[in-house]
Amino acid sequence: KSGVKLTVNAPKMSAKINKDYVSHILLHLLTNAAEYTPENGTIVLEYKKRSAHTHQFLVSDTGVGIAEELHDEVFKPFREIRDLTTGDGLGLPICRQMALKMNGDLEIDPAFTRGTRFVLELHV
Repeated sequence: KSGVKLTVNAPKMSAKINKDYVSHILLHLLTNAAEYTPENGTIVLEYKKRSAHTHQFLVSDTGVGIAEELHDEVFKPFREIRDLTTGDGLGLPICRQMALKMNGDLEIDPAFTRGTRFVLELHV
């Protein structure tokens, strides 16, 4: 959309992670963020090393957000929280399963209130 700003705060790094899975998850999250971020909004991709073996990727947007009571629902198959004409409700459940297979998790940050922030946490 017009005027949407993408900021990436992810330094060059090296970690033993499944590159294909991480790429798939981040692309899905960024695509969703682009779809739900209004004109002149912001999307941010960040990387944070939380410990020697814990890595976090955060995808934030300034869209309308997801109601807290629906945070778990979006990770259940076929549970679209918006109109089903735009998807089948499998993207986020598949992404979470990929994260779990990498000894990690994918969640929505409940403390983030200016839109939505997804947190992909990996333990390697």
